[in-house]
Amino acid sequence: MDYQKSPGGIWKRCGDLQPIFITQPAAGADFTYTLPASGVYLFKSLAFQLVSSATAANRVARVSFTHGGLMFCELTAALAHTASLTVRYSFFPGATLLTVVSTVLTGPAPTDFFLPGGTVIASVVGSLQATDQISAIGLFVEFFLFAGEY
Repeated sequence: MDYQKSPGGIWKRCGDLQPIFITQPAAGADFTYTLPASGVYLFKSLAFQLVSSATAANRVARVSFTHGGLMFCELTAALAHTASLTVRYSFFPGATLLTVVSTVLTGPAPTDFFLPGGTVIASVVGSLQATDQISAIGLFVEFFLFAGEY
């Protein structure tokens, strides 16, 4: 069993990497996912695809992390996303703001990025158009349970 110390106590790792597949939103809408309330989650990566319509606009993909109504982190893509493109976004610790090719963008996330249960993870795509579509949303985390004080 693996343990992690934090100012709030000792946390026990409860398994390996856990994939969470987030439901695709309706066209023209951002996605939202709320982590289950129990435990804490170590963020490993988040990826999604955005297919933009032919409507001219520069979309800017961001992901926000909110807990108790307070946004405590926002990840932002390096480049604007123009009309009629399909782009895969990936955010993970250690990434650099990078365009691998015009259809794949990576962005950094904090290292040792622990998310309390109940955290709301949401896309916030600037200039999202009515027929733009976000899909293939995958979140990867490690789950920890409170093991006691130290």
